Amino acid sequence: MTRQMPESPRPKKFWTPTKANLAFILFLVLLSAPGVFMMVSKKLKSEGKPTFPPGVRHQLAYMDPTAGESKAHLRVVPPVTGDWVGSIAHNRRQFAPELALKVSGKEWKPIMGSNRSMQLLGFDQIEGRARAMVLIWDERALPISKQYEFTFKTDSQTLVAELDGMVGDGLPLDVRDELQNYGYIRPPTRAIWALFSAPTTDPVRGIAFRFASTRAKLEDELLFDQTVKPVAETGEAK
Repeated sequence: MTRQMPESPRPKKFWTPTKANLAFILFLVLLSAPGVFMMVSKKLKSEGKPTFPPGVRHQLAYMDPTAGESKAHLRVVPPVTGDWVGSIAHNRRQFAPELALKVSGKEWKPIMGSNRSMQLLGFDQIEGRARAMVLIWDERALPISKQYEFTFKTDSQTLVAELDGMVGDGLPLDVRDELQNYGYIRPPTRAIWALFSAPTTDPVRGIAFRFASTRAKLEDELLFDQTVKPVAETGEAK
């Protein structure tokens, strides 16, 4: 007689409650999606301003020519760099002390050429002679006087200036590190200080320089406005 095995109990069906749960979750997602979209959209468009990470990434060193111009970036004077430039201007005052512009303190604003490679440190025009003192930031410029041409621009002519002094100043390591922290990826290892002059009684409207060598050709121009005036700096550079 054949023994009949009892039938195993059939598994309970859970598919119906599962479908209900999935439908409920899908309903909640669809219900909240518009609100999430509006929050994200509002966050991205808030005030029309980009969001920057903490630190100084949105600030650019004033002489950095590689970053271009953008309203999202603020040109600033890094403090260590500003102190170093102030010391350069102070140490070179022995050549022309009356030319020194104020290049230290919180209110100091650099006067730069259109290509951001030439910075004005001093200017004066007295007794029929114009003189200017500049700092050239381009890494490719060399302290070789015969490779430069400095000029003064008046309303009627361009005058080739005489070079009265030139020195290559190496940038200290802490200055280069600071410039890199402000986004200047490859800051120069040196800056060129130059003093030049030319005889003229016409008001000078701007200055320019050209540098030409086998490795590079550089130029920059700075047009004066009412802010470019000789300001005597008294006391020690800070």
